[in-house]
Amino acid sequence: MSLRPLVTALAVCSAAAPALAATLRVPQDHATIGAAVAAAQPGDTVLVSAGTYTEAVTIDGIDDLTLRGKGDVTIDATGSAIGIRIQNCARTRLSGLRLVGPTTGVFLDQVEATRIERCEVASTSSAGILIVAAADVSISRSAVHDTGGDGISIVGGTSSLRTQLSRVDVRDVGGNAIYSLGQGDVVSRCVLEDCGVSGAALQGDDATLDRVRVARTFRPGIQLFAARGVASRCVVEDPRESGIQTFGADSPIVRCRVLRAGSVGIRTYGVGSPVQRCRVEGSAATGIQVFEDDSPIERCSVSAAGQAGIQSFGDRADVLNCRVDGAADHGIDLYSDASAAEGCRVQDAQTIGILADGDANAVTRNVVLRPGADGIVLTGTNARVESNKVKDAGGSGIVATTGSHTLDRNTARGSAGLDADDQVPGENTWTRNRFGTDNIP
Repeated sequence: MSLRPLVTALAVCSAAAPALAATLRVPQDHATIGAAVAAAQPGDTVLVSAGTYTEAVTIDGIDDLTLRGKGDVTIDATGSAIGIRIQNCARTRLSGLRLVGPTTGVFLDQVEATRIERCEVASTSSAGILIVAAADVSISRSAVHDTGGDGISIVGGTSSLRTQLSRVDVRDVGGNAIYSLGQGDVVSRCVLEDCGVSGAALQGDDATLDRVRVARTFRPGIQLFAARGVASRCVVEDPRESGIQTFGADSPIVRCRVLRAGSVGIRTYGVGSPVQRCRVEGSAATGIQVFEDDSPIERCSVSAAGQAGIQSFGDRADVLNCRVDGAADHGIDLYSDASAAEGCRVQDAQTIGILADGDANAVTRNVVLRPGADGIVLTGTNARVESNKVKDAGGSGIVATTGSHTLDRNTARGSAGLDADDQVPGENTWTRNRFGTDNIP
């Protein structure tokens, strides 16, 4: 039997088979990282031995390339506009590298599925990492510090999708630690400290911050500007302005803690943006504010606020099961219609405990202790006030300055003024209440 057909077939298969991935070693095989990258093919690995390499690196149009440092590897790109440029590539991976000195550290443009891990970017005069247009970039277990501009900046708008930052430390930056115009960003378990602007300022839809720690920012600690953003289990310490702010609709703040904010602790401007299970301590202004409708404040704690404890300006923005201690002004303010203060404990507010200033407010099952002025004050219309307890008010216990309210099963004792003060006699309905002193007809 002739073997010629079999030999021919094997030759064809061999010619069609892709080349095996190679490892290009620096400086053993190539004197510089740039030379190794220029010689690389898709799928290759450039392995860099310990040392300092004075150069800038460009990876352009090579898919599936890995650039990895072995040992202590520093790329000194001082004087270069960009330290590492990656463009027109898919699935590039950088790991184990330290980059110092350029204007911009790492620049990504027209890339997909780029991975940066265990890298350090330092001493840049502009951004540490700049992403112009990219999808599915992941940066993990890395550090960015001492930058003149933002630490990590994502400016591609809808051209930048689903950037993921995990366990990244960003410190001592002249701008924002993280700034993004991208969509669907996820920032988790990052530390953002000593920022010239904000810790995280995310302007695209569907952004998520989880377990992010922010400290010492010149502007607000965390800002979510677009719809469906989420901040959960974050800690913000010592921002010079507000702690956490959201502006887009459907953007909850959950289980976050804000310490010593220079202005308001937590503030939301979007419809349907609840604040849940958060703690605010020592804010210079109000502890928590919500400005739009259907944004409840639930199971939150505010202590030592420099102004009011909690303020609701949106309709149906209820304050539920919250605790306010030692507010320098009112404990809880309802400035909106059809909102409720229910199941709350307010103690040692320096002025009014709870103010209901909207139409059809419900003030139910609250405990107000030792307010510096009145306990509960009704200045709106058609409030339903039920099952509240007021004790040791510095003014009166419960005060109705307007009419059309229903007050049922409330208790007030030990007020310096009247326990119940109806300033429009005959226009309110009082039933089954227990007061020590009152002027109710």
